[in-house]
Amino acid sequence: MEGWTLHYGLAGRLFGSEQYFPGGTVQWRDASGLCLHGRWEAEDGEICFIYDDHPEDRRCWAVALKDGRVTAWLPGAGGPALVEAGREKAPLDCPAPGLGA
Repeated sequence: MEGWTLHYGLAGRLFGSEQYFPGGTVQWRDASGLCLHGRWEAEDGEICFIYDDHPEDRRCWAVALKDGRVTAWLPGAGGPALVEAGREKAPLDCPAPGLGA
């Protein structure tokens, strides 16, 4: 996914978008416009995210490609899955880390 911005939907609405950079860094922008910067790493078949504003809150997602779209869910949470609603090469509209919101 490096070099791409993926948009994720939940129940037919935009949930958020994530831009994947080289070296395992990411930028997340939720539907309200809140931006988070962090990193990801693979662990036991899942992808785990750690964001700079809450480094102790590690979230690991199971990910699969279904019907050509990325689908992600929190294992054991029993909740609905996020489904890729689109992807593009354009960057997210977020400030660079350290520049404020």
